[in-house]
Amino acid sequence: MENNSVINQVIILFIIIILGYYSRKRGILNKEINKGLSNLLLRVTLPFMIIASFNYKFSPELLHNIKKFLFIHLLFIWF
Repeated sequence: MENNSVINQVIILFIIIILGYYSRKRGILNKEINKGLSNLLLRVTLPFMIIASFNYKFSPELLHNIKKFLFIHLLFIWF
């Protein structure tokens, strides 16, 4: 069941890549439109994705993992 979801996402990504390639070859997408779409992704979509990524239930295990990550991070900075 889990693999089916991953396969579906890969197929969707492949279709999006094909549509982008086709649009570029036919002249539908040009440099100005490409810059506008990139700005839309970076300035609008990405901040919302960052906010959505914080949607976790708090648990003691999560706190433990955060502490462990912080400790390892500090070790790498100091050495």
